[in-house]
Amino acid sequence: MNTTVAASVKAMLAASAKPKAPAKSDKLPVVSVPELLAQARTLADCISKKKDLEAQIAILEADLKPAAEMARVELSRQGGAFVSSINFNGLTYQTQCRYSDIKPELAAKARELLPEHELYFHDEYAVGIATEKLTPELLAALQAAGAEITVTTKATKAYHEDRTLKADVAAVAASIPEIKPVAFFRA
Repeated sequence: MNTTVAASVKAMLAASAKPKAPAKSDKLPVVSVPELLAQARTLADCISKKKDLEAQIAILEADLKPAAEMARVELSRQGGAFVSSINFNGLTYQTQCRYSDIKPELAAKARELLPEHELYFHDEYAVGIATEKLTPELLAALQAAGAEITVTTKATKAYHEDRTLKADVAAVAASIPEIKPVAFFRA
């Protein structure tokens, strides 16, 4: 953000009464920066068009996918080799080996209908354990049993709020720019 815009934002906020956090039922606080008004309007237009285009894309894809998939399968079978991507009427149509999760009742049906089901499907288990109950002994036992342990660290609500409200936390947050909140605009 350039210094002129930053100064405008600070001046506008300083000139207004000290804002208080709105209750959930209140409207959002309004901030207007004249220097960025044209860009904000353009972004709002783009967001609106994006929603319309995404809906149009979904309809067109639903119409085209069955024919493209049929053509891809036929090409694979004719050539005797798996083809994952084709050029379909000037568009690249690609399949990936990613499927939605299979519900247990459908998995049982697939196992029943496919004699070589072990070749086509495998089960994965996820076990959730509260951090405070995960003792070093339990962790070692799980690893010894061949469990793949993945640790995912998540930012807390306290971090999210304090990186905004407390200068010392904001300074630390600024030194680690990769840890950032998900933020987006809505029109």
